[in-house]
Amino acid sequence: MPSFRKLNPDDLGTPKQRPLSDRARVAQEYDNCLADFEIGDYGRVELEAGERRAVVRRRLQAAARRRGFLLRFRPGPGEALIFRTEEARAAAPKASAVAKPAPAPQASGRATASAEPKRPAGKRQPAASRYEKVLPRWMRDGAVAAPGRRRTGESRRAK
Repeated sequence: MPSFRKLNPDDLGTPKQRPLSDRARVAQEYDNCLADFEIGDYGRVELEAGERRAVVRRRLQAAARRRGFLLRFRPGPGEALIFRTEEARAAAPKASAVAKPAPAPQASGRATASAEPKRPAGKRQPAASRYEKVLPRWMRDGAVAAPGRRRTGESRRAK
């Protein structure tokens, strides 16, 4: 059995804060940059040497999402990113790949057999005759060649 003992707050000392990771530190810097912005404000970001436009834009968008708004960037090839803050819209629910039709309401208490319309009555073709329409002509004629042989039974090369 392990041994237990109760500790006093003096025994623990002051808890040490772990240093932030590089990723968390960068995210905190971007959050601080957008702290003064409100919906409807415009902003301009000047890129420093070695910074990539797409990376800065992506980090700004993430910081804006954490603050509850969206950024709309102006297009352009310049070195600066110009944006406007907008209200974040609620995400629409994604539709499933195959939409299921809603069941039809039943007027009476008894259940119907099927909601699909019935086929018209008539004589059905046998499966073989329906399949015959899609076969190639040489198969419909009944001459089936063995692999590597001609239909007449002769070899291709004369010996």
